[in-house]
Amino acid sequence: MVFVNPLLNEDDLEQIRNMVYQYERMPKKQKGQDTFSSQLEEIHVMATQMKTVIRHMEFFKADNGISFEELLIAVAEKLSPYPDRREQITEDLWRREQITSQVFAEFGFALLHARTKGVMRPQFGICMAKDLGAFRDPYLKGIRVVFIMLVPMEGQLKVNNEIMGAISGMLVEDYGFLDTVLKGEKEQIREALSENLKRFFNQYIGRFS
Repeated sequence: MVFVNPLLNEDDLEQIRNMVYQYERMPKKQKGQDTFSSQLEEIHVMATQMKTVIRHMEFFKADNGISFEELLIAVAEKLSPYPDRREQITEDLWRREQITSQVFAEFGFALLHARTKGVMRPQFGICMAKDLGAFRDPYLKGIRVVFIMLVPMEGQLKVNNEIMGAISGMLVEDYGFLDTVLKGEKEQIREALSENLKRFFNQYIGRFS
């Protein structure tokens, strides 16, 4: 049995990796009789992807008067250093928005999300106006926060979607998280994100008990 800190520091991840390695070296017959190896691998993948989302969370500010189209470009520029990938991110976010608008005036935020070839890892970002007030573009309906969730087209799609689904639920269910975001302090937001994903991770591990 492996006991890990739900916040998953490097020692925890190393412990999981070691257990996976031990089970990989078992004889095939024994390996086939024990599902624990595959469970550990699933947990390790989930832990690694969650840690990536938390570590690489982006927080940035834009001018209050930015248009929606300009906002998409600004998001892409923040989330990728490569021009071709920026263009891909912008196109995919706009395509998703054309299907159904993700600007939720009743909640005070927009949720821009897409599967895209513009990223190589799952990414979560937050954009606010420079004075932490409302965006003025009519399309943005007076919202104060834009959340961005990008998932790669390939690699761990199921796990990445589960993580982003957990974050999406958090946005509407945890009013305390939105309150923290509205204060505009990046590390406080990261800590709140970690706490919420910790609860999700505990529930995820419970599936294997």
